[in-house]
Parts: sequence; C-alpha cells; structure tokens
Amino acid sequence: RLAAADELVTCDATGIRLLPQETAECAITGQRVDERLLVKSAVSGRLALEAGCGTCQFSHVMALVDELRRSDVSGLLCRIDEMEISEFSGLYGHHTEMATCTLTGQRLLSSETACSTLSHRVARRDLLSSSEKSPTRLGFAYEFCVCASTGRRLLLDEAINSDFSGRFVDSSLAKPSAVSGRVGLPEELISCEETGIMLLPDETDVCSVTGKRVNRALIGASDLSGRRGLVRLLHICPETRQTGFDGEFATCGVTGLRVAPSQVAICTVTGGTLLTRLMVQCAMSEKWLLREKAQASEKSPGRLGHPDYIKACAWSGRRLLADEVRKCAVTGLDFGSELVLEHAAQPILDLFEGGIPNGIPSDLDAECLRLAFAKLGIKVRTLAQLRAPAGLTLAYFIDCSGLFGLRSRHALGFASRGVECRFLHPPCFGRLRGGAWEPENT
Repeated sequence: RLAAADELVTCDATGIRLLPQETAECAITGQRVDERLLVKSAVSGRLALEAGCGTCQFSHVMALVDELRRSDVSGLLCRIDEMEISEFSGLYGHHTEMATCTLTGQRLLSSETACSTLSHRVARRDLLSSSEKSPTRLGFAYEFCVCASTGRRLLLDEAINSDFSGRFVDSSLAKPSAVSGRVGLPEELISCEETGIMLLPDETDVCSVTGKRVNRALIGASDLSGRRGLVRLLHICPETRQTGFDGEFATCGVTGLRVAPSQVAICTVTGGTLLTRLMVQCAMSEKWLLREKAQASEKSPGRLGHPDYIKACAWSGRRLLADEVRKCAVTGLDFGSELVLEHAAQPILDLFEGGIPNGIPSDLDAECLRLAFAKLGIKVRTLAQLRAPAGLTLAYFIDCSGLFGLRSRHALGFASRGVECRFLHPPCFGRLRGGAWEPENT
C-alpha cells in the first residue's frame, strides 16, 4: 500500500513505517506499534504487547498484566475478575479457592473453613468446635449436647435421648429397660421390688397396698375404689365380678359373702348389713328391709312396704300403704283413700243421709253400744248403726240430747263389734244441722 511520507507513522517497537490505520496503542506502555504485535485481553478486550500480557493459571486465558494478580493461597496468577477477597482475613484467592460459610454467608478462603462431621456443612473454622469424646470430630454449637451423666460436650450422634426424661446421655453409657428395651441414664433405672428387673420409672407404679414400687404390668386397679395395687392382691366380688382389695368389700350378715358395697344395704328392720337381692325397698320410703320383713298392700299386692308405713283401714280392716289411706276429718281414723271424701269417711256420710235416728235397733250391737255410752255417763236416746262389710267394725250415730231433747247433742264414731263393745276412738260429739256436722267446741 502506498502513501505520502508525511502520512506514515513509525512503529515504536520495530521502527517500521506504517499507515496510521495499521497501528494501535499498547494499553500497558502507551506506545503506538504495529497492530499485529498486540495481543487482545480475554478479560477486557484491551490490546497490549506480549510482554505486557500473562496467562491466568486457572482459566488459561491471556490477560493484561494489570488484569492479573497472584493468589494469596496458591501464589498462582489469576485474572482479577475471577478473584475474591476473604471477608474474614482480607486475603485474595481465585473463586475456586474460596468457600461460602453456611452459617454467616461469608466468602472465605477454603483454608479458613472446616466441615462439620455431623452435617457436612462448611463454615468458618472458628465457628466449629471439637467433641470432648472424639476431638477430631467437629461440629457447630447447635450440633452438640451435654451428657447428663458425665457432663462432657458430645456431638448429637454420639449421644442418645433418655426415653424417660429426654435428657442426653453418652450412647455407650445408656441402659435399656428389661421390659421394653427403651433406654435411660444409668441412674434413672429402678429395680422392681417384686421381680428385681431394671425398669424406667414410667414403667413402674407403686402398689397402694404394700407400698412397693414394681413393674407396672404387675399392677391392676380396683373396680371398687380405683386404687392401684398388685394384681395378686385383688379379690373378685361373687355378685358383680368386680375386683377390689381387702377392706373394700362388705360382708353379708346372712350369707357371709364378701361383696361389693353396692350389693349390700342396711336392713332398716334388723339393722344388719345384707345383700340387696335378699331385700326389697319400701314403696313409700325406699328404705331397704329383708323381704320377709316387708308387708304387702292388700289393695296393691305388688307394692311392699316397711312396717312403719303400713296402715289398717278402720272400716275394711285391710292393710294398706300410707299413700293409699286418708284420715277422716271428723274421727281422725285412717281409711282407704276411696272411702274418704272431703270432710268425712263414707260410712259417716251414709249415716248422715238418714238424718237424726228415731229409735234404737233391737240387736246385740245396739245394746252393746248403749251400754258402752252408759259407762261414759251418756244416755242414748236414739241410735243408727252401719256394719262394715268384713263385719268387725260398726259405724254409729246417736242422739244423746239433754233436757228431754231440747238441748240438741249427737255423737258419732266407730267401734268394734262384739259382746264387749270397744270404741276405736273417743266418740265425736256435736250436732247434725241441715245435713252438716257441727263439732262441739270442746
């Protein structure tokens, strides 16, 4: 190629005259040289003479000398765009000579890190420590535990949790339960006082009868009290098949059987403790009593009662429960409830319907009544009577007015029939007026 002399430039390296476009400036020396003598940097694309270039010993590419630096770890040349600085020491190294601390996230020289034996995580060396059982084994603080028996710091894989307390213990020191195989600290295991085998505390229980701590499998609960004790000390109720310990049973005074307390009651007639299947409950009071001591209502045969709650009907003589009788408001006697109206027993009302008697019947009952009133100093002027269906009771209504009948006075009530008339209650005195009975004020 041809050019005027004043258009040519001289290569500073070779002295050759060249067209300006055939030269370039060296980025290191600043010389303008034949562009064919320049090398292009793989890092920045800048041009420089070969003497101003070098090779990265990691990536093996050409770079300008000001783009290279020696690693503080290996001493090898490294392109600066692939170098990193340790955040711990401030030293430089190629990124392949660096590592990231998994705890802090810092970029560090590999020589400044160590690896956890337990988790294999890499971190800054000062963040790991050695096991007191195996000093060559390293771990993070959270990968350690303290043996509850020896007090030594151990890596977690060198220890085991007590299945009883959850505390850590050196795996080589842990002791298994003879029953379950679960492990615990040597000092946590307990000897069963029945069999002698070693157990964890939660596999034992205290017998409430003997006070011994024994294998829980040997313990049973009383159905009667809930108390826990050795199964061999439990007894069975022959009535309910419930279990219980000595002292939890009651003894039947008739059969001698030892049974659950729920199966006995106090007989309110004899005072004895007896099986409830031998007794009945009073239909009125629900009191327990021996079946043979109970009395049946003659109105409702299926209903049984305590003798204290049995009443005799003054008219029929039937034995009834207290809730089956009512008192006559006039005489105060007990009658079957169907025989008592609002103010008097039915026999009395029947006598009232006949009005004041106008004579004295000529029979033995009338004569006996007249004599009974005579003993009281009362003269019977006229008399009406009504016999009970059973024939043993007599309802009477007499006129015993004085002053020749001018002072009206009547008497009524009930008496037993027979040669010797007996009043069932003191005669009721008053007067019958307009079909209504007016008792005396006395």
